[in-house]
Amino acid sequence: MAGYRLCRVRTAEIPFFIESISTNIYTIEELCWFLHNNIPLVDASIMNRDLTRWVAQGLGLTKLSVTMEQAIARQADISDFVMPVFREIGYLSGTELASFAKSLSEFSRLPLHLRLKMKGDALVRGGKHQAAIRAYRKVIRDAGEYNFRPEFLSGVWYNCGVAEMKLLLYDEGLRSFIRAYDLHPTKLHARACMRALAVTKPKGKFPEALQEIRARHTEDMLLSDELKEETLEVIGIAERGADTSVPEDLTKCVQSFMRDYRNATG
Repeated sequence: MAGYRLCRVRTAEIPFFIESISTNIYTIEELCWFLHNNIPLVDASIMNRDLTRWVAQGLGLTKLSVTMEQAIARQADISDFVMPVFREIGYLSGTELASFAKSLSEFSRLPLHLRLKMKGDALVRGGKHQAAIRAYRKVIRDAGEYNFRPEFLSGVWYNCGVAEMKLLLYDEGLRSFIRAYDLHPTKLHARACMRALAVTKPKGKFPEALQEIRARHTEDMLLSDELKEETLEVIGIAERGADTSVPEDLTKCVQSFMRDYRNATG
C-alpha cells in the first residue's frame, strides 16, 4: 500500500480540477498529495478563489477556506496559502512540514526562468507534454533578454524536444535537439539529433539528411560513424519489434489512445 493514504475527511460530490496536471481531486488528502509532491507546480495558478470556494462548499471546511482567502487578500507568500491545508488534517509530521516549507521557500527564491524550466520538467514527468512545451518556450522566448549560460539554455531546448517527440511532433523535436546541440554539443544531444532524424526522415533518407546536418557542424560527435551505426541499430530493433497486429477490441484501443492524447495535451 506504499504511496496510498486513507481518506478520513469528507469526499466532495463535485471535484476540483487542477489545471496544471489536468486532474480532478475529491478530497483534501488528494490536494495535500498534489501540493507536497509537485513544488514546481505550486504557484499563483493554484492560489485562487476557485479552490477556496471548493474547500468551503465541496469539503465543508469553511474555517480553512477563510484562512486561505485571507492569504490571497493580503497577497501573502504561497506558503501562507498552502501550509494551513496540511495542518488541517495533520497530513505531514512536524519535521516533514518544516522540510516542505524550506523547499518551497528555496524554490520561490530561484530565478523565474529556472523555476519555469523546473515546472516544465515536472509537467513532463506527469505526462503533461503540451503544458511543458509552453513553459519551455517561455524561457526560450526570453533568452534574448537574459544572459543565459549555453548549458542551461541547451537543457531547455533538449527537454522541449523530448516533450515534442512525446507528442509525435517529430520535426519540431528534431529542430529543438539540433538547437540544443548547437548551444552545447554533448553526446546526449548528438544522440538525440541522430535518433530524431532517423524517425523524422522517410526510410532511406537518413544518411542524406545526416550528411546535410554534418555539413553545418564540425564537432566530432555528429561526425562519429559509431554513433550513426548505434542509431541505425536502435531504429532497426524498433522496426523489427513493432507490434502491427490489430487488437481484438479496436474501439477500446482507440479510446485508450484518445485518453492518453488528451492527458498529454491538457
